Amino acid sequence: MGCEVADCHELGRGFPDLCVGRAGINYLLEVKAPGARLNSREAEWHARWLGQVAIVHGIVEALQAVGLEEGR
Repeated sequence: MGCEVADCHELGRGFPDLCVGRAGINYLLEVKAPGARLNSREAEWHARWLGQVAIVHGIVEALQAVGLEEGR
Protein backbone atom coordinates (compact mmCIF):
# COMPACT_ATOMS: atom_id res chain seq x y z
CA MET A 1 0.00 0.00 0.00
CA GLY A 2 3.03 2.24 -0.21
CA CYS A 3 3.55 2.70 3.54
CA GLU A 4 6.42 1.99 5.88
CA VAL A 5 5.32 1.23 9.46
CA ALA A 6 7.39 1.49 12.64
CA ASP A 7 5.97 -0.20 15.74
CA CYS A 8 6.47 2.31 18.57
CA HIS A 9 4.19 0.83 21.24
CA GLU A 10 7.11 -0.10 23.50
CA LEU A 11 8.41 3.49 23.69
CA GLY A 12 5.92 4.18 26.47
CA ARG A 13 5.23 7.52 28.16
CA GLY A 14 2.05 7.89 26.10
CA PHE A 15 3.78 7.92 22.69
CA PRO A 16 1.51 6.57 19.90
CA ASP A 17 1.66 2.93 18.84
CA LEU A 18 2.62 3.38 15.18
CA CYS A 19 4.60 5.77 13.01
CA VAL A 20 3.55 5.39 9.38
CA GLY A 21 5.50 6.96 6.52
CA ARG A 22 3.69 7.51 3.24
CA ALA A 23 4.56 9.77 0.30
CA GLY A 24 7.08 11.76 2.36
CA ILE A 25 4.67 12.38 5.25
CA ASN A 26 4.81 10.79 8.71
CA TYR A 27 1.60 9.86 10.53
CA LEU A 28 1.36 8.98 14.21
CA LEU A 29 -1.40 6.50 15.03
CA GLU A 30 -2.69 5.47 18.44
CA VAL A 31 -4.40 2.09 18.02
CA LYS A 32 -7.36 1.36 20.32
CA ALA A 33 -9.91 -1.42 20.49
CA PRO A 34 -13.46 -0.28 19.74
CA GLY A 35 -14.78 1.58 22.77
CA ALA A 36 -11.35 1.85 24.43
CA ARG A 37 -10.06 5.21 25.61
CA LEU A 38 -6.66 6.79 26.07
CA ASN A 39 -4.97 6.00 29.36
CA SER A 40 -3.73 8.92 31.49
CA ARG A 41 -0.21 8.99 29.99
CA GLU A 42 -1.59 8.84 26.46
CA ALA A 43 -4.11 11.59 27.16
CA GLU A 44 -1.35 13.80 28.59
CA TRP A 45 0.93 13.16 25.60
CA HIS A 46 -1.89 13.89 23.11
CA ALA A 47 -2.77 17.12 24.94
CA ARG A 48 0.84 18.37 24.69
CA TRP A 49 1.60 17.25 21.12
CA LEU A 50 1.46 20.08 18.58
CA GLY A 51 1.68 17.88 15.48
CA GLN A 52 -0.52 15.30 13.77
CA VAL A 53 -1.77 12.27 15.69
CA ALA A 54 -4.84 10.09 15.07
CA ILE A 55 -6.65 7.60 17.26
CA VAL A 56 -7.76 4.63 15.16
CA HIS A 57 -9.99 1.68 16.01
CA GLY A 58 -9.19 -0.66 13.15
CA ILE A 59 -7.73 -0.99 9.69
CA VAL A 60 -10.33 1.17 7.93
CA GLU A 61 -9.70 4.11 10.28
CA ALA A 62 -5.93 3.60 9.95
CA LEU A 63 -6.18 3.70 6.15
CA GLN A 64 -8.32 6.83 6.39
CA ALA A 65 -5.82 8.48 8.73
CA VAL A 66 -3.00 8.07 6.18
CA GLY A 67 -5.15 9.11 3.22
CA LEU A 68 -5.64 5.70 1.62
CA GLU A 69 -9.39 5.43 2.07
CA GLU A 70 -12.10 8.06 2.13
CA GLY A 71 -14.29 8.50 5.21
CA ARG A 72 -17.61 6.76 5.24
